[in-house]
Amino acid sequence: NFRADLPSLQVGMGTSFASPRHDGLCDPSSVATAHQRLQYVCRALAMLKSLKGAFPLAFAPGQGQEELDGTTCFELLVETAKLTLRPSLWNIWAFVDVLYWQLKEVHHPDSVANQACVPEDGSPAPEGELRPEDCPMFKGELIAFILRTARDFATRQTRRQDVDAGAVVEAELEGFHQDRFCGNWEVQPFSSDGHPVFARYSGWEKGSGQFFLYFRAAQRCWVIDAELDKVAPAFAYTKTPDYSRGWWRMAQWTPNQTMHVEELKNHPLGFQGSAVQVTGVDEHLTGAEDEYLMPLNGVYLRQPKEDNINKEAHYVLEQPRRHLFWESSMSCWVIAHICHADEGVYAKSATNRITGPYMTMGQDERVKGATVRFITAEEEAHGAGQQLQDADDDGDDFPLLRWEDSSHDCMLFSNRRHSVCFLSSDPNKLRLSMHPGLLQLLERNQVRVGEALDSLTADHTKVLGCLTDVDRTPQEAAGLLGGHYCLTGDAVLKMLAIYVRMRCGLPVVLMGECGCGKTELVRYLCAWLGVQLLTLNVHGGTTELDIDTTFAQARKLAIESGTDGDAAASSASSASAGRKRVVVFLDEINTSHHVNMLCEAVLDRSLRGELLPEN
Repeated sequence: NFRADLPSLQVGMGTSFASPRHDGLCDPSSVATAHQRLQYVCRALAMLKSLKGAFPLAFAPGQGQEELDGTTCFELLVETAKLTLRPSLWNIWAFVDVLYWQLKEVHHPDSVANQACVPEDGSPAPEGELRPEDCPMFKGELIAFILRTARDFATRQTRRQDVDAGAVVEAELEGFHQDRFCGNWEVQPFSSDGHPVFARYSGWEKGSGQFFLYFRAAQRCWVIDAELDKVAPAFAYTKTPDYSRGWWRMAQWTPNQTMHVEELKNHPLGFQGSAVQVTGVDEHLTGAEDEYLMPLNGVYLRQPKEDNINKEAHYVLEQPRRHLFWESSMSCWVIAHICHADEGVYAKSATNRITGPYMTMGQDERVKGATVRFITAEEEAHGAGQQLQDADDDGDDFPLLRWEDSSHDCMLFSNRRHSVCFLSSDPNKLRLSMHPGLLQLLERNQVRVGEALDSLTADHTKVLGCLTDVDRTPQEAAGLLGGHYCLTGDAVLKMLAIYVRMRCGLPVVLMGECGCGKTELVRYLCAWLGVQLLTLNVHGGTTELDIDTTFAQARKLAIESGTDGDAAASSASSASAGRKRVVVFLDEINTSHHVNMLCEAVLDRSLRGELLPEN
């Protein structure tokens, strides 16, 4: 059984329980134990689940809260890390360590990433029990991306994708009022209010004629729309959380025979005596829930010329506040609650004359025969005449995923530098995998998303410095290793992956053919960090004495630096503090006859039963 209580973890984990090595925050004054990291991470995951994908702006679980039991923690971690079919304690704890560091950093008071999610209206924090609609719109999507980053950096990535047979992969729509809505919709990597999001494209390229099928928690309904929005009218919607049937179509523009617009001359309050009177609308309002028509009657006063919109006259009704103006994008006169059409309009002219005639929205209509069916992975495979791969077959259980077969989407940020950016070897794929609303929010806050690393030649040093907190100019970076190493975007991503695991105290194993650059990559990273690198060139003739000598030298350097057991040694800035860290690189480790001895050093961080220094 997985244990999550303090006494069991203290006994079971031994010296690793309170080791600063696994606390990625690298704060020597406050080292989190394994119990604290586990409870913090699992409480965050439990909140994310209870709020159906939403997450509050502030997260600081109190000490008085009842701790989560082992079963609950295990289920949350296995589900979130996507280890359902092959759970492993190594992967689970690696996931906890990386996720703890990232969650703590994103909720730091100086976190740019968290500040980007602050509502523009400055809404106060809700009182009482938290609900999904009380949370910032895209904070949950930001946390979901952090979970993806932790999975990529912390867990074993294999070529074999174990698919949950019950996982929803598509939605099948039939009987809708528009043919473009009928057919199979593909599930997206992001979610909406804890429910899957499906997309359909009318063109060959993603983003062309794009529509979304998603759930709105605040309204408790499913909608079809061109954007992922929480409140705006949609092309089609349900009136209940049941997506399978009961679909309605949004009202259409229809000629309003009773609405009249008349120009007034010599009005005492209008600019140059000009005004417009609207009649025949309010008398026909029914107050029905599906009625889009709003009160529009009244006298609209001409505004001064400097308030013209699109070089045409601008008229305003004071109560209720309405604007009548020429909308160039629609080539007609419109009435809206604000002075642009970005949030929709109440009425629009059918010609280019301000006096109309006008069109308004009618009432919503039931779409008879419209149905939605979610298709699982098992159903999809069966329909294609295939069979899902059995996790217990006799094939290769863990064919490791090659580096180039993954885009390595990651989010990195530095609270010290007040910066955050999203990186990937496939920037376009990264942008498409993010919630469009989150993408717009981040870019509005000048956060770089999916910038091609190959185009960041001048910024590679900034990217490395952002995560490692080591400041180097491009000239200094170019001069490392005698100026013989070319820092590429791919190399930066690899170094970040290595650094994240090193910072969280996780074993690092590099696999690749001879001469592919593994050694030089490690040499450059250590030179960048300013740490001491000891390399043991392992081969068939390597003896136990060679191994003992290398680690004895490393132990001596660590102890002489005065950082043995000091968590500050794990900090990227330890070099600037006069303390030195030591990295031992076992080159070609798989060629040795003493693999057990080397595995003890890599996995248990001890040699012949004696613990290695923390730094």
